[in-house]
Amino acid sequence: MTTTHWRQHRAVVRAVTFSLCLFLSCGVHTSGVMETGRAYAQLPAFPGAEGAGQYSTGGRGGDVYHVTSLANSGSGSLRYGIDSARGPRTIVFDVSGTIALTSKLRIDHPNITIAGQTAPGQGIVISNFGASVDANNAIIQHLRFRPGDAYKGLRPLQYDFAVAVTGQNVILDHISASWSISQVVTINGTQFNNVTIQNSIIGEALDQTGIYHNEWNDDYLPGGPSHHANGLFVKPLSGGSGTYVASAHHNLLINNHSRNPAPGVRDETQSVMFDFRNNVVYNNRNSGYNSGTDGGSITMNYVGNYVIAGPNTQSGSRVFEGRPGAELDIYQSGNLVDSDRDQDRDGINREWSAFQGTYKRLSDPAPMPTVTTESAEAAYDRVLAHSGAFWWDRDSVDERLVLDVINNTGRIINSQSEVGGYPVIQVVHRPAEWDTDADGMPDWWEEANDNLNPLVADNNGDWNGNGYTNLEEFLHALARGPNLPEPSAGLLAAIGACAFCIRRRRRASQWRDPHVTSESRIRVEC
Repeated sequence: MTTTHWRQHRAVVRAVTFSLCLFLSCGVHTSGVMETGRAYAQLPAFPGAEGAGQYSTGGRGGDVYHVTSLANSGSGSLRYGIDSARGPRTIVFDVSGTIALTSKLRIDHPNITIAGQTAPGQGIVISNFGASVDANNAIIQHLRFRPGDAYKGLRPLQYDFAVAVTGQNVILDHISASWSISQVVTINGTQFNNVTIQNSIIGEALDQTGIYHNEWNDDYLPGGPSHHANGLFVKPLSGGSGTYVASAHHNLLINNHSRNPAPGVRDETQSVMFDFRNNVVYNNRNSGYNSGTDGGSITMNYVGNYVIAGPNTQSGSRVFEGRPGAELDIYQSGNLVDSDRDQDRDGINREWSAFQGTYKRLSDPAPMPTVTTESAEAAYDRVLAHSGAFWWDRDSVDERLVLDVINNTGRIINSQSEVGGYPVIQVVHRPAEWDTDADGMPDWWEEANDNLNPLVADNNGDWNGNGYTNLEEFLHALARGPNLPEPSAGLLAAIGACAFCIRRRRRASQWRDPHVTSESRIRVEC
C-alpha cells in the first residue's frame, strides 16, 4: 500500500472510529438485542439515494459473495458471483485491478447489490465489454465500466454501451462509464422503470471507431451520419408499453457527440417521464434531443444543469432541441449555459431560448420522484468534486476528464489509445484475516462495535434498529469516502482513549481471536 493510500485509509479509520465512539458514548446501541416489529417508512437504497430508483433494496438481507479473482469467469470472479446468485446477494471485492471481459457482463438475477467501494486500492475497472443490468431491484456503486475498442466488428447487442439498464428499481451511483460506441449509458428494454443514475461520470464515447463497418470508411466524416459517440439514451424498446420513469442527477456528461441526454419513445403506447437535474454537460458536439413516433409522449424536467461549450461544441447556446415525432413536454428552471469556451465559469440563464425546436412549455415541474435540488453553480462544484468511482482517489482517466472541464480542454476521441489507453490499476488482495467470518464486514469494523461479532456472520442483523442491515451500514460508510477532515489533536486524544476502552472490552470477550491483538490487527489493516 502506498503512503498516499495509507494516509487515506487512516483518515477513514479515524473518522469511523470517531463516529462509533460518539455512538457508544451516547448509548445509541441496542446491547445486542435487535428491535423487532418496528414499522419503517420506505427506506432509500442508501443515504443519498434519490430519484426514480431510490427505493431499490438490492441484496438487502441476502448472502454475501466475495470477488477474489480478476478473471473473466470461474470461481471467485465477478461474473460467477452474479450468475450463481439464487436469492438476494451482496457482492463485495477482496481484490482491486482490471477485469478484462471476453463477453458482455449480464447482471440478470434480481435483488443484487454490487458494492465496488469495498475493493482495496483504487478499485475495479471492467474493460473490453459493457454490463447489462437486466435485473430488477439492483444497486451498483463505485465501479468503472470502459469497453474500449479491442473487439472491433461485434455488433451493438454485444458492444455498443458501457452500461445498459433494462430492469426496474435500479440505481447506479458513483460509476465511471466511458469508451463505448453508440452510447455510454443506455436505459432501454421493454420493461425498464424507476431507474436512477447519479453522481457518475458519463463520458468520452468513441466516435469514428469503424466498429459499425468492420473496415474503415473514407466517407465516415466527423459529425456525419455514421457517427456513434453518444452520452445518455433513455428510450424503451419496441414491444413495451406504458409509462417509464428515470432520473439522472449530479452526473458529468463529457466529450460525447450527442444524446446529452436523449429521451425517446418507440410508439404511441409508450410514455417516458425523465428528470434531468443538477448535471454538468461539457463539450457536447450537439445538444440533447428527443426521438420518437407520433402518438407517444415524453415529459422532461430539465433543472439546475450547467452546460459548458468545449473545443468540439457546435450547438452554441442551445442545450436541447425538440424534434418532431412524439409529444414533448418540458419544464426548465435554473439552467446555466457557458458558451465562450474559456476557464471562467460565468454561465448565463438563457431560460427558454436555450430550448429550440418543437415542444410544449410546462409552467410547473412535472411530478417526478424526489431529488434534492441545488443551484447550477453548487451542482458544478459538487459534480467536479464528487462524481465517479472512488472520487477521493480517481484514476488518471477520471482525473483527466475533470481537468478538461476546469481548463476547457479535451476533445471527442475515436479510440482510448488517443488519450493513453487503460491506466494500470494496481492489483491489491485483501489479507486472509481481513474478514474472518466472511460476512462482508472486516474484523476491525466489527471489533469497534459492541453489537457485532467478527467470528459470526451477522451481516443481516440491524444492531441500531434503523432498517439498514449491519452490512449496509458498513457499505454506506465506505461509499462516503474519506470526506471528513483529520481530527484535531484534542479529538485524536479522545479517539485514542475511546479506542483503548474498545480494545480492553475486546480482550475480555470470549469470542475474540487470542492470537491477534487489537494493536497488531490495526497495523495489518492500515
